[in-house]
Amino acid sequence: MSRRMDDASLLFNAAASVSGTLEEVHEIEWPVCAVHGGDPITRPLDGEVPVGLIDGTVVWWCTRAGHAVAPVGQLTAKIAKTL
Repeated sequence: MSRRMDDASLLFNAAASVSGTLEEVHEIEWPVCAVHGGDPITRPLDGEVPVGLIDGTVVWWCTRAGHAVAPVGQLTAKIAKTL
C-alpha cells in the first residue's frame, strides 16, 4: 500500500489484509455467504483473494463459491456468517 494509491485500491488492499489476518491467526474463512457457509460440500477456494472490484466498488467475495457477497463495509448478519 502506498500514498499514491486511489481510495478503491487502498480499501481493496486493507480488506484483503483483514481477511488474510483472520485466516492466518484465527483460522476463519472470511467472508462466507449465508448460502454457502453451512454447505459442507462446497470447498474453500484456495489462493483466491476474498475481495474484488466491480465498477469501482470494492466487494467481498464468498470464499466458498467465488461470487460477490456485499460491498466492503456493508456486510450484515443476514448476508454473511458472523464471526
